[in-house]
Amino acid sequence: MSPRQSGYTLIELVMVIVVLGTMGAVIAGPFVGAVDMVKNMSGWSDLGEDSRRIGNLVVSEIRMNNGHSSWRQWSATDLGFTTVRGDSVRFTWSGAGAPLLARYNTVTDTVCGSVDSMAFSFKSTVGGVASADTNTYNVGFFLRLQKNGGKLSQRYYAHVRN
Repeated sequence: MSPRQSGYTLIELVMVIVVLGTMGAVIAGPFVGAVDMVKNMSGWSDLGEDSRRIGNLVVSEIRMNNGHSSWRQWSATDLGFTTVRGDSVRFTWSGAGAPLLARYNTVTDTVCGSVDSMAFSFKSTVGGVASADTNTYNVGFFLRLQKNGGKLSQRYYAHVRN
């Protein structure tokens, strides 16, 4: 370059761009990972909140059961009974990915839009499997939700009125 000309050569400019790009990638890498981590934590938080809400709703309704003779429907995926208020309550689920439905008298409500797995279990006083609705003293409720690749499984229990 002659003494009168000023500026940078093309090779110098390319080298600066390469160095700045490399530094930017190295510096930005942890931030991208942090954003993904926050998204995952938010998804887990949503799963936990949904699971607690559903579990508390189902358990509180089971606790309002009007004694052993009020069971109308009882299977692993279908539970129906009459409450002490005189309401007819029924929880149904039809399989993986299907919604969990609650029916109160004549009104059907979607408790959760997509349930990965769910099951009711019925226990007698000694903790064994109840052989009939009249000796069911505890109801277990297993729930597994799936969202954004994460799964959360929880189990709830409710004591049935005598």
